[in-house]
Amino acid sequence: SIHDRFGSLFAQRSFLESRMPHWGDGFKAVPDFWPLGSGLGTYAYVYPPYQDRLDRAWYRHAENQYLEALVDGGVVGLALMLAMIALVGLAAWRLVRDDDDPRSVAFGAACLFALSGQAVHACFDFALYLPACVLLLALLAGAACGRAACLARRTRASGLFVLSRVPGLTPVLVLLLLAGGIWGVCETRSLAAVDRALAADRL
Repeated sequence: SIHDRFGSLFAQRSFLESRMPHWGDGFKAVPDFWPLGSGLGTYAYVYPPYQDRLDRAWYRHAENQYLEALVDGGVVGLALMLAMIALVGLAAWRLVRDDDDPRSVAFGAACLFALSGQAVHACFDFALYLPACVLLLALLAGAACGRAACLARRTRASGLFVLSRVPGLTPVLVLLLLAGGIWGVCETRSLAAVDRALAADRL
């Protein structure tokens, strides 16, 4: 099954059905949306006007999370994604290198393994759009960064993970996340009719 999955990069029934030409279609959309992107979750609706070849497949995702982040979120979205990977990796590495608790060292190593696995996997698929994957990775990332912050405070080390506490910031962040989630649900519901029409009228 691994051979079949990676074989879809180059050796499907014909080259036109592989991912590489589709990635080319996605990159054609970048110049029109490069600063802030077309909007999160809009990739399936953005790439078709840039496709100038016959393809029997209809892609909901780019099969490459970096490309999809670039189209959906622009340069800013891709930069935030890469910064997240770098910062979480640095936090996990600090646990492995500096923490004297063996449990934290083991946890940091597990977090590094999960993060690097997902970073490589993101080149060929869209696992982090699956709730089970993204929730587990978010839990690992949050725990690693939280432990790295505790370690930095305990050792009085200066670093990226020691943030000053701002009174009342937590409720504001929760409300912003809730408002963003409600807005996202409304946007998704408004696109349901377009989704149904595209599925019904597929060539």
